[in-house]
Amino acid sequence: MTACDGPCRMSPDALQPDLPSRLAVGRRVVKLGGSLLDWPELPARLAAWLTVGPPSQTLLVVGGGRLADAIRHADALHGLGEERSHWLCIRAMQLNARLVRALLGGRWVRRVRPWAARPARPGLWLLDPWPFLRHEEPRWAVQPLPHTWQVTSDSIAARVSALLGVPLILLKSATPPCNSAAGLAAANFVDAYFPQAASPVHTIICVNLRESASTILHASPPA
Repeated sequence: MTACDGPCRMSPDALQPDLPSRLAVGRRVVKLGGSLLDWPELPARLAAWLTVGPPSQTLLVVGGGRLADAIRHADALHGLGEERSHWLCIRAMQLNARLVRALLGGRWVRRVRPWAARPARPGLWLLDPWPFLRHEEPRWAVQPLPHTWQVTSDSIAARVSALLGVPLILLKSATPPCNSAAGLAAANFVDAYFPQAASPVHTIICVNLRESASTILHASPPA
């Protein structure tokens, strides 16, 4: 696994992982940060970004955004507890994914394994996080994700990427302050569990969608 020494600015054509052929269809998991949901340019900018580079089958994981922030505040105020708050945040992610689907279209993925078993086709699919985390992930992963505030949509997207063995792209509202998962977690750019969830992922790229700039965390061929 290799990493660049500092933030790597790339042209839009370089934002997509390399594929053996321009005609090949590769899969990728893309996490859309919830902070981008209140950006008026999001639909046009995301739609344009999705068309850049080789044809890809994109599985989009949408963050909880302000809805998750409201749940965090309610937990602090009323003592909901981490378990209950976790599942409320998953519902928030589910609602935001429906919002993005209403804006951009795309197909709904409730079960990841059957979806991944079919041949890849170019286009946009959106993860329904509830059935994945309730039913699939606990049986699929060796160690299921904790139901705590340490796990947000960052780690959930990393877990999906790791289970599928495909690249992970994080679409954010800011440029990452460093190019290591541990450093990003320490800076609260990603959640605290992300370094552990993302450790099996062979390619991770952070994209500041507002500025069309990207940073490689690490990129290496799959084992």
